[in-house]
Amino acid sequence: MPTFGYLLPTREIASSTDGPESVARTRTEVVENAARAEAAGFGAVWVGDSLVAKPRHAPLVTLAAVAERTAAADVGTAIYLPSLRHPLPVAQATATLDQLAGGRLRLGVGVGVGPDVRHEYDQLDLPYRRRGRLLNEHLDVLRTLWTEETVTHSGEFYDLEDAGVGVRPSSEPPVYVASLGLEDGESFHPLIEERIRRHGDGWLPGQLAPETYATGLATFRDLVAEGGREPAARDALLYLDVLVGSEAECRHAAKRFMDRYYPDDGAQTVEELLETVVLGRPEAVAERIGAFVDAGVEEFVVRFPTDDQHRQLRRFREVLPAT
Repeated sequence: MPTFGYLLPTREIASSTDGPESVARTRTEVVENAARAEAAGFGAVWVGDSLVAKPRHAPLVTLAAVAERTAAADVGTAIYLPSLRHPLPVAQATATLDQLAGGRLRLGVGVGVGPDVRHEYDQLDLPYRRRGRLLNEHLDVLRTLWTEETVTHSGEFYDLEDAGVGVRPSSEPPVYVASLGLEDGESFHPLIEERIRRHGDGWLPGQLAPETYATGLATFRDLVAEGGREPAARDALLYLDVLVGSEAECRHAAKRFMDRYYPDDGAQTVEELLETVVLGRPEAVAERIGAFVDAGVEEFVVRFPTDDQHRQLRRFREVLPAT
């Protein structure tokens, strides 16, 4: 049986309100929605990440509040961009969060893509074109900081000498490697392949067809084996946009959301994004999800691309028994 996680609407709230209303919605639609999702049967709560490309609430700070408000749901990032930060503060923040969450932290990581993300790297004086190598080295340093008292490292991007943050995670958080797709329908970019071999506890792609997912999962698992590593107990994840309701209602809500969320994104057109949304009545949504399960997906990170999160959380309850 697949499991489901819920992506909190941190970007939507930050972009649509300000002042006192934003503060109120942060509590009611971020923290409280996490509790609602857990009560509705979601086994994990996830947040996205961006600094200036798609501004939103700080992911690790948000997850600390979510961990306090939930009882057992995992808390995770889908997707976190570690390379926008130095490994030392990331090691400190993630280890602290994992302790506060009782070992429930899961870290989906990626580099981002598109003109807005390039602008983000530029603001931080970071090399956009080398962001893949930057992330790979960052993960090398991060995982060492999680397990060793001090780290000495001399690399392309980071130099540390006897550096330690004094706090370690409760249990080393699993790292899920993100990707938008496959290079030629069957393989990953060489830097992603290297990332998987060295750090891939799981795979967390987005917006793939079931047949492409099946191919990618087999390739992912081969790369993990090549790296001599054991994957996480559930290593096959998928980031999926879902809306439950009439097709006309859902398409209207999704288009309104995509138009606002991805202006001049540069990575995909709104129409292309709409085609990836699983939408319709509960039985139709369950059938589409079933095709992904047949392709090997073990866990879904569900985003509801709409302003009405409460309604979708209620409606998704009707989907769960059929999956």
